[in-house]
Amino acid sequence: MKEKDQHEKPEGSVFPVVGIGSSAGGVEVLQALFSTLSPKLEAAFILVQHLQPDRPSMLVDILSRMTKMPVLEAREGMKIESGHAYMIPPGKFLSLDKGVLSLSSPPADGVRMPIDFLFRALAREKGEAAIGIVLSGTGSDGTIGLREIHGAGGITIVQEPASAQYAQMPESAISTGITDHIVTPEQIGQLLERYVQQLPVVQSPVTAEQVEPVMSRIFASLRQSTGHDFSLYKMNTVLRRVRRRMNVLDIREPEQYLTYLDEHREEAPLLLRDLLIRVTSFFRDPGAYGAFAEEILPKLLAKRQEGDVIRGWVAGCSTGEEAYSLAMLLDEFGRLVGKRFEIHLFATDVDESSVEQARIGFYPLDIAADVSEERLHRYFTAEDHGYRIKKEQREKIVFAVQNVLKDPPFTKLDLVSCRNLMIYLRTDAQKRLLETFHYSLNPGGILFLGASETVGSRNDLFEVIGRKWKFCEAKPRQGFPVFQTDTAAGVYRRQPASLADGQPKEVTAKEAAKQEILEHFSPPCVVVDEVGGIVHIQGQTARFLEPAPGGPRFNIYDMAKKGLRTGLHAALHKAIAQKTEAVSPELRIDQNGGQIGVRLKAKPLSNVEGLYIVVFEEMSLPKPQEGARRGAVGKKGQDDKRVSELEEELRRTREDFQIAIEELQTAVEEQKSTSEELQSSNEELQSTNEELETSKEELQSINEELVTVNSELEEKVRQLARAESDIKNLLDSVNVGTIFVDTELKIRSFTTDIKEVANLLPSDVGRPIRDIATTLSDIDLTEEARNVLATLQAREKDVQTKNGEWYLMRVRPYRTGENQIGGAVITFNNITAIKKAAEETAMVEKVRVARDFAQATVDTVKQPLVTLSEDLSVVTANRSFYRMLGLDERGAEGKLIYEIAGSQLDIPELRRLLEQVLPKDSFIENYAMMYHLPGGQQKRILLNARTVMTSESLRLPFILMGLEEEAKE
Repeated sequence: MKEKDQHEKPEGSVFPVVGIGSSAGGVEVLQALFSTLSPKLEAAFILVQHLQPDRPSMLVDILSRMTKMPVLEAREGMKIESGHAYMIPPGKFLSLDKGVLSLSSPPADGVRMPIDFLFRALAREKGEAAIGIVLSGTGSDGTIGLREIHGAGGITIVQEPASAQYAQMPESAISTGITDHIVTPEQIGQLLERYVQQLPVVQSPVTAEQVEPVMSRIFASLRQSTGHDFSLYKMNTVLRRVRRRMNVLDIREPEQYLTYLDEHREEAPLLLRDLLIRVTSFFRDPGAYGAFAEEILPKLLAKRQEGDVIRGWVAGCSTGEEAYSLAMLLDEFGRLVGKRFEIHLFATDVDESSVEQARIGFYPLDIAADVSEERLHRYFTAEDHGYRIKKEQREKIVFAVQNVLKDPPFTKLDLVSCRNLMIYLRTDAQKRLLETFHYSLNPGGILFLGASETVGSRNDLFEVIGRKWKFCEAKPRQGFPVFQTDTAAGVYRRQPASLADGQPKEVTAKEAAKQEILEHFSPPCVVVDEVGGIVHIQGQTARFLEPAPGGPRFNIYDMAKKGLRTGLHAALHKAIAQKTEAVSPELRIDQNGGQIGVRLKAKPLSNVEGLYIVVFEEMSLPKPQEGARRGAVGKKGQDDKRVSELEEELRRTREDFQIAIEELQTAVEEQKSTSEELQSSNEELQSTNEELETSKEELQSINEELVTVNSELEEKVRQLARAESDIKNLLDSVNVGTIFVDTELKIRSFTTDIKEVANLLPSDVGRPIRDIATTLSDIDLTEEARNVLATLQAREKDVQTKNGEWYLMRVRPYRTGENQIGGAVITFNNITAIKKAAEETAMVEKVRVARDFAQATVDTVKQPLVTLSEDLSVVTANRSFYRMLGLDERGAEGKLIYEIAGSQLDIPELRRLLEQVLPKDSFIENYAMMYHLPGGQQKRILLNARTVMTSESLRLPFILMGLEEEAKE
């Protein structure tokens, strides 16, 4: 419950302002959102996107295509208008002040949170007319600002994380527990239209006059559901929060909301969340904390010595930011003056969820806007998506759930901080709270209030020592301090023994007669406890008892009529002290203009410890006229009798007074002793409570550490599982057969690819490797592994299996993470393809050599020669060949032998010889053919051909063909 409600007086007719924050993945979401918005929507939109400061943004152009609504880049001093959208420019922070946009430069250092900056401004400026929306993005920007909007009574909307490309920003906002709607981008437009149409709802149609008649029933329903009583809160504050929930639920009538509250269990916690306004931050109101550190702490701790205990209490701590802020200031002051104080702070709040969050001490990255870099480094530990308070700082604070209006306070304190809580309470509750704080503080202790809070009429308890920032010094107490409990709480009364459960409603005639006799024929009586508290009344006691002035008090001493009190006190005192029946003398009370006589009997109740019955017996007094008729003769005797009666009455009165004096003295002594005992017990209980709280916090801290360690171990297990899976998949994907053996050469594990070398089964794990049969030729794996373990030098060898496959075998030492030898690793990499490639490379080399040799031979001999490839294309030919056929030199290379020389060699018989006979017989000899020269002359040519063979009788892919003219006869 923090922060002043700054919007209790609406401004009248206003249009809402929708602040939209997004980061990574936000462009697509903004397009989807604006494509669904009506251009006639009576609201202004301010968009903040994380942009690169040195790069122009295209968002204005992009969004302008998606909507008919004017989309403008924000400029300094631009007045916002309904139905317009304004985009933040690069490298700037954007805010709103009195309806005008304001641009500022971002901080030079620290984390930049432009979304929080805008949302905070909207909360201050528009209050209930502010709507905050957080969309896709990384980090936690917008989280704190969204809490501010919620605290001011505005609406908070967050994109459904599952629909976000980057869910960190939505998830961070949702974790605060103050989001009104978690929806997809397409649904946001529908929500905005409903809220904007209702916006005069923000100011009103539900008035206080309409809601107040049902508020008592709402309080009762909320108290029954949550256990919290808000009857001491200001009505305006409660009305505004109820009205806000009605707006969220689209409910117009208060009676309808009460029905909804009774029928939907989930609504009570949501209303409670709204009433417990959880708006706070580190060093909120920096000026106040600055004054506290510079002016108050030096005075408060001036006389404290090294090791002294500084005790403080933060009432209404919410999620803990204020408590940690004070702890930091106290620690910094101790460092400044060179003294190490022992700091004990108690931080309490009525909201259990807030206290739990404070105990965890984890806050989003947004706090960098409020906490300096030096403090972040000194007091926090950076984690993913946020900061966690350090353990040594956390241990200075005890967090507890407490209702400051009802629960016992802490005592002997130097400092109490209660900022922006009392502004929500009624005047009588404020006074009671100030009395509680004064009781808790040592004389001279400091009460730190919010800027809008005062001590009011209780300036007899506090002296204000700071006008702008409300620091109040506790004045010395007058008399012995006593803590006043909640006066609204009922007083404990001893209850009489009830009838047994299950007794039938019908009573017997005997019981009815007994009840009738008691009602009409027995004397009136009252059952009381030892202090006079009335437990039960039987009969008509109105003639003897009457209500005492002031508040209702059911005590027989207070209610006894004048004339009965002295005798009643004496008789009841005797009955209590002696545990026997006591009878008072005849007493007189006024009744209907005359007097009646009364005798009181008091005795303990049988079989009931601590209860006593007082019976009123009415006595008859002699009538005055009877004495007058006796005559003058008896007058003297009557006077003597009257004197005797008065003397007796005086004696009894003296005895009663003496008894009263003795009882008063005893009561005073008992009261003093009891007060001292109560004070001592209270201190012991307080100390015990503090120890229990400390123990609880220590256990919580240990539990948190265990949870953290457990999480780390779980993460390690997940990492190991992933690593194991990665290694397994890696080994499976590289197709390398692997065997792991220990130092005794026993198999530890293996990969599936080893099956080509050795057919291992899972049951083979633990067997010596020498027992395993392999397909390798002349290789002893045991000997190879033993040599590696002996020399710690890796070995490589090409090995061949019995089916002709080749493998590169590597044997390496197995080194553990501690660089110890744990065995050996034997791998088999299939290199059959590499071997074949090497052979093919050697063949190609031989072909090249043969071709070069043939070329050299062809060029050397004078006989016409030509080299053909397997497909009968000309590879090369010598000059004699070109001259014989009358061709241009080199003009035939690459062409089929049938295509050169005008296709004169395309002879069917030659085709048959070259394509069919030559591959079988490897040669052709003296094939005669006619060739026509270009000048028309004919020659008869003999053709000889042979395939090229190596010395190993390996046929090469070449044909050597020679031509010669046939000799003339």
